[in-house]
Amino acid sequence: MFPPGEEKKLLSTQGHLPPDIRDRQFAFQDEDSDLPRCYCFDQFPGQAVFVPSGWYHEVLNLTDCVSINHNWINACNVTLVWNHLRQQLREVKTSTDDVKSTPGWAEACQDCLKAWEGWNYAEFFLLLKYVLLSRWMRLSGEGLREKLPQTALSSGAGLTSFRILELQVDTLLSDLAKGF
Repeated sequence: MFPPGEEKKLLSTQGHLPPDIRDRQFAFQDEDSDLPRCYCFDQFPGQAVFVPSGWYHEVLNLTDCVSINHNWINACNVTLVWNHLRQQLREVKTSTDDVKSTPGWAEACQDCLKAWEGWNYAEFFLLLKYVLLSRWMRLSGEGLREKLPQTALSSGAGLTSFRILELQVDTLLSDLAKGF
């Protein structure tokens, strides 16, 4: 596993990651070197490995095995996910800039983003809306309208999550104002 940023040292002159990193040289953990720093380990039956957001990794299975992967989105990495989605949309738009004047171009870009990433802006914000509303409803024992101001001010952890989600909404509105 490579800490964030170390994967850049693996890029070819064309900007591509190698298909197989086994023949490369690395610096291990605290070693001072210009080589990419990495953590190498063996995972044994019954063990689980957590790969933090932004860590490039490569797996070599020595025997037949089952790999169960789950990509998490939470308050700690939702900004990374949102920024990645925004970058992918910029790439879609750049690659289709020659037909920008075509009616429905912005919607087509969102369709391409969905095909490329598995979701688009609308689906990302539906997820945020669901999280936000479910947390508000859980915090509110009485009417949502009545409780919102009190819960937003009284819950430290909840307030932090709301602020992080609010930042994503602010950048969406800013992007929409700029025409994506």
